[in-house]
Amino acid sequence: MSRTPAAALRYAGCWHGVGAGLVALILWASLWPLPPETQWFAGVDKIEHFLAYAVLVLWWAQVRPRQRMAVLMLACALGTGLEWAQHYVPGRSMDWRDGVANILGAFAGLALARTRVGSLVTWLDRRLQGR
Repeated sequence: MSRTPAAALRYAGCWHGVGAGLVALILWASLWPLPPETQWFAGVDKIEHFLAYAVLVLWWAQVRPRQRMAVLMLACALGTGLEWAQHYVPGRSMDWRDGVANILGAFAGLALARTRVGSLVTWLDRRLQGR
């Protein structure tokens, strides 16, 4: 019987907790009333959106490898849903370009999960086990 990568994770609960923390951070960053404008250059927020969702999907695709497509779809739904929700947050506004950046980041995260980078969680888990 071969073991799946998720079954081989000894600290799976910890890795799920980190993933939940990433979701919470995105929720907070998306729904907290916007702080004063601190952009270094025009469009930097699109890069932030892209990277946030790339990291989110990359992480969850490693922790739940059999559900990679579900992870992708949930991240896309989260990214578009939060953009709609920002319409109702004082100081925030809905921006379709942010939604596109979220979705593109999610797809990039899934693509990265299929590379050597996609074994980061397994590597960390083994290091903690002393292997």
